[in-house]
Amino acid sequence: MIINVLISLKVPTSILNKYASKARHEGTQSHQGSTCSAQNLRPDAWVVGIADPTAALTAGHIFVSGLPQHRMPLIHGQHHVFVTRVPCVRPSDGRLLPVVTSQPVGMLDNQWQHLLKRPFGEIIFPSTGPPLPQSISQGDLDGDLYWVCWDESVVQHVQPRKPESALSTEASGDAAAKLGDSWLTQAQQFMTSPELQNERVMIAKLYRAAEKKMNSSKLGMDDPDAQALFHAYSQAIDMGKHGGQLDLPDHLRKELGIK
Repeated sequence: MIINVLISLKVPTSILNKYASKARHEGTQSHQGSTCSAQNLRPDAWVVGIADPTAALTAGHIFVSGLPQHRMPLIHGQHHVFVTRVPCVRPSDGRLLPVVTSQPVGMLDNQWQHLLKRPFGEIIFPSTGPPLPQSISQGDLDGDLYWVCWDESVVQHVQPRKPESALSTEASGDAAAKLGDSWLTQAQQFMTSPELQNERVMIAKLYRAAEKKMNSSKLGMDDPDAQALFHAYSQAIDMGKHGGQLDLPDHLRKELGIK
């Protein structure tokens, strides 16, 4: 999924192939006995998203704990990293975000020192401005992991898209609201029922169909049918937790044999 998003954001496949080879080598070197730190890790990691404990981070910026400033690429004089999370099914699910690397105006000295001392493994989102986690594949801060890449060859080539609103989350929220206090009980009943296996088959079927459309189209991930299928795939994942209906055009339902 991440590779598909990076390709849709104009990162050349030659760069991605070279990066994958380099990342595998660095990951192997680290696994063979190197001390685990941001200094010797491969240039990407899954980190947990948390809210800004200082309430003073600059809006629209993030802070990556334990990641040295010199490791992050400069774009127009500002350090940036690439951030996404799974499932990422739209180009806009990948974000190129500026990173706070010096004490922001209004942040107390002890607050800044506290951030600098936090161990590697967190992406800290600001409490002001538009909610950044939601713009990253409808993420949140209840334990979601985010993929952060600070490889210069990848980051420098990313051509970011404007964040889009996700209909799937809105639909899921509406479904949960209609279920009221019984939503958890009904979700638990569903997860222990034979219907769950059918749901998993449906999820896999939708994703494979979306990939097929994407790979066969000159528009790639931007192909309308691919996007409709990816959207339905995201909905199908949430349906097991929140209920709701699958939003899929009739011609694609007929093509996949979905009623």
